[in-house]
Amino acid sequence: MDKKVTVLEVDGSKIKAGCSPDSCAGCKAELFCNRKTTSFSLDIPEASGIKKGDDVIINLPTGKTILVILLTFGLPLVLFVPGYFLFHHFFSSEIMGFSGGILFLLLGFLIAGIVFKIKKKSFAPVFLEKCEK
Repeated sequence: MDKKVTVLEVDGSKIKAGCSPDSCAGCKAELFCNRKTTSFSLDIPEASGIKKGDDVIINLPTGKTILVILLTFGLPLVLFVPGYFLFHHFFSSEIMGFSGGILFLLLGFLIAGIVFKIKKKSFAPVFLEKCEK
């Protein structure tokens, strides 16, 4: 998915870019997205000549988007099931089973958060080109 964004800051080979909240209108994940922070950092080639206020095209590969969704929502849901059955088996109680499921669900979110922190660069958008005005 290619998007046109505006450069907010330039710092050597890194830029901070942002998009207007209007650009989220077509996105299917709009409901789950944190629209308060519409800026993000990404690496650019040194000789690209980008200045603050320029428009650039970025790409968020579909495969990475799907992987992020699976890690964010799929992993916790997959962990909920064994957590439920494990706790239900050892404590013979529906409440404890549900509590174990919730505990494993939270563990899944924690694991996903750690993966995103460690692999932050691999999930970042990719700079494609500078837009001509």
